[in-house]
Amino acid sequence: VKHSASSRLFHKDERQRRRAVRKLFELDDPEYLSGFIPLLNDEDSWFRQKAMEAVGRWLQDDHGEVVDMLAKSTYVEQRVLAARLALRSGEGGSEVLLELCKDSVSSVRLAAWKARLGVDEEGAAAVIAQALKSEDSDVRQAAIRRLSIMEVIDENLLRTALNDPSHRVLDAAVSLVAKRPELNEDSEIDGLLITIAMGEEGPMRTAAIGVLASKSVDFPQIAALVLDLTKGGSAGLVSSLATGLRGIPWWQVEGLANRLVTTADDRLVARLLRGEGSDEVVPIRNTILSDPSKSTVLRARLIEDLIGRRVDETTLDIVSSLSKSDDAALSAISRSLLSGASSLN
Repeated sequence: VKHSASSRLFHKDERQRRRAVRKLFELDDPEYLSGFIPLLNDEDSWFRQKAMEAVGRWLQDDHGEVVDMLAKSTYVEQRVLAARLALRSGEGGSEVLLELCKDSVSSVRLAAWKARLGVDEEGAAAVIAQALKSEDSDVRQAAIRRLSIMEVIDENLLRTALNDPSHRVLDAAVSLVAKRPELNEDSEIDGLLITIAMGEEGPMRTAAIGVLASKSVDFPQIAALVLDLTKGGSAGLVSSLATGLRGIPWWQVEGLANRLVTTADDRLVARLLRGEGSDEVVPIRNTILSDPSKSTVLRARLIEDLIGRRVDETTLDIVSSLSKSDDAALSAISRSLLSGASSLN
């Protein structure tokens, strides 16, 4: 027996109707969905919203006609709901999504494509390929997000994305390469990343530089790009470049040591030398510490980084000289290093 509240959904008194809606939600029985369907066309937006909530909560596999009704609604939010629920409504759900992918409103198209992209791994690549041909950059970006969680990345799809005219899609594609090291072996992808890295300043350029920097030792073209970038830029660019280089023996990159002691951005110099104990780096650090044209802030930072570690004798000689510097901060940090160095060396 149905609860009496179901008969009050269309009461003349609006307060009675609202109480009926709340009571039926409290009962939480899918049997009452049919009573909410007419409310999808109610003049009052509150009742339309509650009807949509009921559909979302109680829709069954045999309710395909409800999704069809939503898909044909004049209300955008109902067509979006149709897209989200289509695959729960039985065999006809796929056809509904195909139609909604051609909707006149972009938010509906995006919801439909997202639903289609949610298919299992086996069918995802084909849908992603179709989505990447969409005129909507949001749809293409959603396709890249789906591609990023696949166990095996189709590199042809990734190449397509790296050629996309939209900055947001490019950003998503470059971020994908950065997160999946196995994609770093493709020379064509490298070429596309280099093009991006040589382009306008922005998140995608920063991410591309981070991926490429780790290949600087083996690829002269990438090394040349890295050298050009050592003069600095945004904090993000410097950070990305430093992160990429710190994962390799960066002192082996031809010309990089010379840039660090001459024209390189102080932030990059500090990031690369911080905590680096390789013997090959000692001359680089010594040259910077000995150069009075270098900022005292940078030199003090490099000395501070050495405190508590074994320090090469040649470096200690330089620091000993700096302990007599007219700059109070530089001399103080030099003395701090010297006072503890004797017990460590």
